[in-house]
Amino acid sequence: YDLDAASAAAEFEQSGHTIDLAFDGVQDATGWAVNDGLSDPTSQTREACAQLTTGTTPDYTNGATTVRFVLRHLATSGVHYLGKFKLYVTSAPKTAFANGASDCNLAEDGHSWVAVEPTSSVTNVPGLTLSENTDDSLVVNACPSTTGGVTFTITGTVGIDQITGVRIQAIDDDAATQLPTGGPGCAGNGNFVLSEVLFSADSAAAHCPNTTVSHDMFSGPLSYTAPAGCKITGFSASGGQWNRWSYDGGGTYWQGCNDLSGGTSDCTTPMSGRNATQDAITCNYDNPYNDNRGTCTYNVTLAPK
Repeated sequence: YDLDAASAAAEFEQSGHTIDLAFDGVQDATGWAVNDGLSDPTSQTREACAQLTTGTTPDYTNGATTVRFVLRHLATSGVHYLGKFKLYVTSAPKTAFANGASDCNLAEDGHSWVAVEPTSSVTNVPGLTLSENTDDSLVVNACPSTTGGVTFTITGTVGIDQITGVRIQAIDDDAATQLPTGGPGCAGNGNFVLSEVLFSADSAAAHCPNTTVSHDMFSGPLSYTAPAGCKITGFSASGGQWNRWSYDGGGTYWQGCNDLSGGTSDCTTPMSGRNATQDAITCNYDNPYNDNRGTCTYNVTLAPK
């Protein structure tokens, strides 16, 4: 989805590095910077937002959306990239935010920004990583000087659809416990240059498709882990005698899943009632006669977390 540079708003802008440059579709060394606002003692964040140019994202029936941000920093200095930040989206009417305003406040209009819960965050620089804090903000592990630019790709989920805009919150680290510069950027004075922001969205359900797998139990136990951002909400299993199903972690064998004897057992009900956020399941071979009675087949039902 294209982001509307004309609607972009920022709490602080550096002369010659205005917020519209981060949403203009041009990937060059220019971009949003905040040097002029770094000395402001009243704020520990530098915020920016922009509207989607083409309406909204679709109305997904499950009310959950997988979003993807690509943040590109192309300044030639090699250190002007974000060090600590947080991402948000909103479904508020476009009349409620941005539109060239000087801030991204939605509370005054009875709307809100929804924080993106990251499920994956990667960089293009070997050794440079992003870690998630408990508040869903992200922070780099170091601030090395690089060549060729720094790109962050963050995928996450939100419990809303019909997204109308995005918000980026650059966060200070005054105690310098996570960033040597004190943030929010990795330049020596805490500045950054965000050259371009790219955004896409899709139904979270599309990223959590149900799956079926068969496994020869003679080769050992079978384990399945849900993809990042997905949870297992149920499964049905069929297999040879003495094959039995358990949940990873507690070693508990659930009623209706033991000693299948070639039949089929649907475990959706006990799962939804007792552990609806299970991430992994294990099919164990438990045959006192040391005689495998066939393959273990399972149908896993997945849903977004």
